[in-house]
Amino acid sequence: MTYLSTNEAVYQEAHNRLILSCEVGSKVHGLGTPDSDTDLMGVTVMSMEDVLGLSPFQDLVWRSADGPSVRSGADDVELIIYSMSKYLRLAAAGNPSILMLLFAPSSAIRHCTPVGLELRGHRGMFVTRNAGKKFLGYARAQRTRMVDSKAGVRAPRSNRPELVELHGFDTKFAMHMLRLGMQGNELMRWGDIEAPMDEAARKYLLDVRAGRVPYELVLERAEELERDLATAIDSVDLPDKVDEAEFGRLSRRLHSMAWGL
Repeated sequence: MTYLSTNEAVYQEAHNRLILSCEVGSKVHGLGTPDSDTDLMGVTVMSMEDVLGLSPFQDLVWRSADGPSVRSGADDVELIIYSMSKYLRLAAAGNPSILMLLFAPSSAIRHCTPVGLELRGHRGMFVTRNAGKKFLGYARAQRTRMVDSKAGVRAPRSNRPELVELHGFDTKFAMHMLRLGMQGNELMRWGDIEAPMDEAARKYLLDVRAGRVPYELVLERAEELERDLATAIDSVDLPDKVDEAEFGRLSRRLHSMAWGL
């Protein structure tokens, strides 16, 4: 097992103070494959002295795989824990991966205190046009990586050359590109993200991942989803960003609850 950017003592304290932890990643979307690892995300509230100190805890990553460069396998687990403050900032910024902790189904929750329940109960305040733009930006970034893989350009953090060799392009980039487009549209139009994805979408994306959908059709579908999402962002009746005063009240309430104040 590997502690990244931390040590066992910090990990134990952060883990003991968790207010929410949940499975995230491909399995929660219904897109897991036999070789998928298990991704977990948690939010912790450290002591008042830590949060108000000079060097407050921000986040940590724990992996069961032996070493940061070792590729995770089917039996491996990766856990990232955020401080409440950092998690709320990332959620307010509309980060798609971060938001899944709020929209994941109850069956994916591993641990939830009343503070965690309160946090999940406020997920609506993070549904903004800015969140839609982040989904669009992340989808476009995945498209760039997919196109680059087709051209033989390896992404800095890609370790899937076998997919390019087998299918002619990185089909995992392709799957996540389309997933982000679909979920961004859901969030903008209905204020929610369905997880796991509905059966038709899930089957289609797994076909993409398995290389059963031609590259040209994948690219065409991606462009269609991006156009739909851009239109939705411009037309929906949502705030541009999270209200700063509301954000401050929520942060104070959650920290106060965790500290028993």
